[in-house]
Amino acid sequence: MKATTSHVITKSLFAAAFLLLGFAVAQLVPVKTAGNPPSCVAQTVITDEKAKTVSVMIDEGDGTIKIVRDLAWHDNDTAYDALKQASEKAGAALGVKDYGGELGVFIESIDGKKGSKDAWWQYWVNNVYGEKGASTALIKPGDVMEWKLTKGQFAP
Repeated sequence: MKATTSHVITKSLFAAAFLLLGFAVAQLVPVKTAGNPPSCVAQTVITDEKAKTVSVMIDEGDGTIKIVRDLAWHDNDTAYDALKQASEKAGAALGVKDYGGELGVFIESIDGKKGSKDAWWQYWVNNVYGEKGASTALIKPGDVMEWKLTKGQFAP
């Protein structure tokens, strides 16, 4: 019972820290509006080269979490592009299968940890579950991604 309670508390603390990290990063990106757009439309203007980065967390589901910060962001980068860059920097090999088209790339393994019929690699961007294939989901500067080997679709 203690191990289960401890595990739930650890996961809750991790989720809270991840949320705060995403919020803190979002606050660092300056926003400038062009002309008089509707109040709900804003244009992001990046002036600091370091701000043109993204971060990736890889949660292997066994307590091992790799965090890679300050990954270079480029126009039209996808969640998969960021994962490739993070895995290279962290020395974690990727196993993928490319289905092409809208399905795109399926992540079979990260750092030797393979998915199964019950658990697979899923991703969140700024704590929002990725509803598109990773190779078609565009990201933007300041985004924080989490890749997690997990069952079902639930927020981290």
